[in-house]
Amino acid sequence: MDEQNDEFTGQSNYNREEDYDTEHSNDEYEDTVSEDDYESIDYQNLEDKWYAIEDEYRARYADLTEDDVAVTSGSFHETVDRIGRRRGRTRREIRTEIENW
Repeated sequence: MDEQNDEFTGQSNYNREEDYDTEHSNDEYEDTVSEDDYESIDYQNLEDKWYAIEDEYRARYADLTEDDVAVTSGSFHETVDRIGRRRGRTRREIRTEIENW
């Protein structure tokens, strides 16, 4: 990438691609929720809500693949993680979006 100044900030955009990779690493998708805390989050209700909105959600976000939205019973948090990675959002953002759909 050629070094150029961003037209809005005046800052160099050199290594911006590297910054993107760093900013969007898998660590970003790790909310402060630990594996032990999954039990305190009601993923069963979230999974039920998902089934009610899945078609509409997928129509809105057509880039989601079958693998992204595959649900294994009792592991809906993994589906939320995959959706988040595909959409560049955190687990918390996807949970909230589904809850409020």
